[in-house]
Amino acid sequence: MTGTFTYQELRDWELELSDGFVAWLADHDVALAFSQANRVWMVGPGSPGGPRPDIDVQAFDQPLGIVADGPDTVWLATRYQIWRLQNVLGPEGRTRDGHDRLYVPRTAHTTGFLGAQDLAVRADGSLLFTNTLFNCIATLSPSLSFEPQWIPPFVTEFTGEDRCHLTGLALREDQPAFATVLGVSDQPGGWRATDHRDGAVVDVVADAVVARGLCMPYSPRLHDGRLWVTSAGEGAFGYIDLERGRFETVVQLPAFLRGVAIVGRYAVVAASGSRSGELFSGLPVESAMLAAGGRWRQGLYVIDLDRGEIVESMTIIGAGYEITALTAIPGATSPKLVGPNSDEAQHCVAVGASS
Repeated sequence: MTGTFTYQELRDWELELSDGFVAWLADHDVALAFSQANRVWMVGPGSPGGPRPDIDVQAFDQPLGIVADGPDTVWLATRYQIWRLQNVLGPEGRTRDGHDRLYVPRTAHTTGFLGAQDLAVRADGSLLFTNTLFNCIATLSPSLSFEPQWIPPFVTEFTGEDRCHLTGLALREDQPAFATVLGVSDQPGGWRATDHRDGAVVDVVADAVVARGLCMPYSPRLHDGRLWVTSAGEGAFGYIDLERGRFETVVQLPAFLRGVAIVGRYAVVAASGSRSGELFSGLPVESAMLAAGGRWRQGLYVIDLDRGEIVESMTIIGAGYEITALTAIPGATSPKLVGPNSDEAQHCVAVGASS
């Protein structure tokens, strides 16, 4: 291991890094951002050759989905709003206090609580998101809370009753191709009664369920001809054999896996402690956690998709909250967010040249 680092600015949380984690970020010219509890983390490689990553954590109100649209735009869904954050340092390589990206809140769409867990951006910059409350893939509206784009074929009414708990979407050629649900249900809150083993992958184009029986699937991603997905309640990451309608496990961890970013031939997967409480008790991952000595894996894991192996990792010690989403930011070394309610937001004024 590279070592364990304590970050005072993170309330003494510690990071345990694999030998090559920071170098992997630098080699792939990428930073990672993820949402967790009431904060958003940004993790960049920092100074060239440095032993530790550059970390920034900012407060947001119940962040859920997060996605980067290239190097300069980040979309973030919070409890009842969807934010567009823009890098104000520009493409000229400018820095501020050592940061090469400074993402400032520019627009906020107040949608009301929809449970927007997974976000995707089209080539024209428009946003798609999973709307769990209304069981649909949706887009933003200038006048309404959202505009529905697709509803699973087994949901017979357009209503805010969270019948199937739609958790993820994957794009193909700029269009929604697949979605994940926690239950194939047409009853209000019906997914909760499925023992969490009726998760499914739905083909959006064909309007058909193509795989069923997954334990809480999240984060579907199309890459190199395969549909990658997590079966979070089993602590499993793998792909869907679309011909046989089966989930094939590639990597297993004693953790709840939710949040996937594809970088080249690698997948970065976010791992969290197993959920507690009556609603999520009895998940297979809880047994796996106990078998591993009762210590879950909290953090980020880099998986080589060609080899099917974990090659790098960043374990978070002392921050036991579920990671809800993960994205990769290309070209960033030391990114920073500005929280909408922070003092910095009041004084961060970006202007162009006068005419």
